Amino acid sequence: KILLSNIHMIEFIGANPDHNTTELAEIVGLTKGTTSKRLARLEKEEYVEYYHVEKNTKEKFYKLTDKGNRAFLGHYQFHEEKSKKLHAEIKEYSEGEKEVIVDFLEKYIDHLKNAYE
Repeated sequence: KILLSNIHMIEFIGANPDHNTTELAEIVGLTKGTTSKRLARLEKEEYVEYYHVEKNTKEKFYKLTDKGNRAFLGHYQFHEEKSKKLHAEIKEYSEGEKEVIVDFLEKYIDHLKNAYE
């Protein structure tokens, strides 16, 4: 079983292949140290592997292994199934109900933006 934090790191690597630790840390919004620890764990569990590019043997770049790709695709399918259920439910709403929901979400997003500025 994969920890949620690890499956999300797998998701980021699957969606953003061939990045180094610093780039992945920026993408996921974690420190470089935390990212390095997660990558080391995923490497130990054989979900990711690193490689070096020519003329740069210092930096590690990461890609998914076959096991990592299976986890990535499984996670993607999980989200697809959840989305299908939500879309089926939303399809049943009237246009008026959808407008109320969209209006609420827009106001809530504005509230969150203003609350954290």
